[in-house]
Amino acid sequence: MAAVLQFRSASGEPRRLEDIPALGSAMHGTFEERAWAKIQQSDLLHGDALPWSKTHEKIRFRPHEVTAWIGPNGDGKSLLVNYVAAHWAIQETPVVICSLEMDVGIQIKRLTRQFLCTAEPQRRDFEMLLARLLHLHFADYVGHIAPALMLRHVRGWAEKFRHIVIDNLTLIVPPGRSSDELAVVFVRGLVEIARDTGCHIHLIGHVRKPDEQRAPSRYDWRGTGACPDLVHNVLIVYGNDKKRRSEETGDVKHAGEPDVTIAVDKQRNGEYRGRLGFWWRGAALQLVQHLGDDAARFDPNDFSNWER
Repeated sequence: MAAVLQFRSASGEPRRLEDIPALGSAMHGTFEERAWAKIQQSDLLHGDALPWSKTHEKIRFRPHEVTAWIGPNGDGKSLLVNYVAAHWAIQETPVVICSLEMDVGIQIKRLTRQFLCTAEPQRRDFEMLLARLLHLHFADYVGHIAPALMLRHVRGWAEKFRHIVIDNLTLIVPPGRSSDELAVVFVRGLVEIARDTGCHIHLIGHVRKPDEQRAPSRYDWRGTGACPDLVHNVLIVYGNDKKRRSEETGDVKHAGEPDVTIAVDKQRNGEYRGRLGFWWRGAALQLVQHLGDDAARFDPNDFSNWER
């Protein structure tokens, strides 16, 4: 009969089968209930969703997981992830953002533009937005931080927040001779914290220099290939360079193509793998899901647009 085994050794030594005192069979009551609960729980609909409806049945952000958001520099990873984090906070989900490269004032300025769709908001609208962002918190620190210290902070935050955003890996594990090993240890630490606490951790990273002949994959994550194997989900954010260059010369042949792609390249506990196109609305620093869509403006008096 199939059995669920759990091997534990504080020193890392291998454990022999006969040394394990308690083995539970697949028919064990506890295992049966755990399995039945998972069967009833839809993988696709379990967890927090992105703001765009076309993603809701494709990707969710479940407890106990780590998601890596990777992509080329300048293609909008931080803008996107912070917007998503604020979207969850408006739904009264506790979120903390740790941006090691951007002052909190600038982060809030960009969020204000994204949600109010203007670079010159009215003070009342700004205050109403901040009041609705009561559940969004920021780590007020810019600069490099040692991996072990970062892990200690994350473990403390994990007791209070459902989502933790870390931006970005380069400021924790700088490129260098031993960076691959340090990155693996750090990412493995994040996975253990998510597993132990139930929070969802979002880690922003970079890819190697893009190859214009093919779309980037999770194995283009800068550094060792072990990191994408460790995390639960890998989402790749990259712009449409061909469209960008064409528009600069007045060529509109790529006008109908998406400006930005979010590729779900790995989702350990979900079925969907694929690429989702979005269109850029520069005035609002926002992505929309269809070519003809306008940016979604936050209305503090209308709760219907910000439901889970």
